[in-house]
Amino acid sequence: MGWLSMATHPISVLAGSEHDALNLDRGWAIREDAFRFLVNDLTRLGARTVVEFGSGVSSIRLALALPNVHIVCIESDRQFRDRILALRSQFLGHGHSLAIELRELAWQRYASGIYLSYRFDSLPGEIDAAIIDGPPAWTRRGREACLYSVMKPLRVAGRVYLDDYRRRAERRIVKNWHLAYPGSFAMSVQNVGHTVCVLEKLKEGAGPQFAFPTFVDNVAQNTVLAFRWVFRGFRWKRRTSLT
Repeated sequence: MGWLSMATHPISVLAGSEHDALNLDRGWAIREDAFRFLVNDLTRLGARTVVEFGSGVSSIRLALALPNVHIVCIESDRQFRDRILALRSQFLGHGHSLAIELRELAWQRYASGIYLSYRFDSLPGEIDAAIIDGPPAWTRRGREACLYSVMKPLRVAGRVYLDDYRRRAERRIVKNWHLAYPGSFAMSVQNVGHTVCVLEKLKEGAGPQFAFPTFVDNVAQNTVLAFRWVFRGFRWKRRTSLT
């Protein structure tokens, strides 16, 4: 069976080693049912350029299932990026357009606060869809910043897919997005995988607007993050002093 057909078939049809390498039904992967939804929805959308925040096995599977789509994956962890590059070399041949960019986490400011997220850099001039499955949850509102960075090049009728919408943090992020861009999105929720929230861009607009509830949320989340760093540093200092 060729890799293209394998990418769109249930994972159960793959051979043992291939199943293990590309299985999306384990760990924090997006899950097979969510992947099938994404592939079908991106196909209906006619997507040509997709940005994925947070690389993984799903990046390889997307490239296999959508060989004519240019996919840009953004990753902050060098070791994880190298692992996905190895999978790309193993499973993808010529004709697939999958770029995996290493962008370290950095503080950045948008209208209502500051965010620890992927370092801002250039993106494709026009984007049809963005998949947001990173940075890690410990960054608190890091995923919120991803939409702010991609909103301008995202075309009208383009879509944003936010994974893990069953979590309270992701639901709060979507509320903040609606406050930043009032009336700019149509929203639906897909009960697949860890639950996927889909936002469709309805119109062009200015940059994100300041919203006081988002500002309060941002301060609270960054305070939690700062205390965790202090506590982690204290534990490390105590542990080294006892050795």
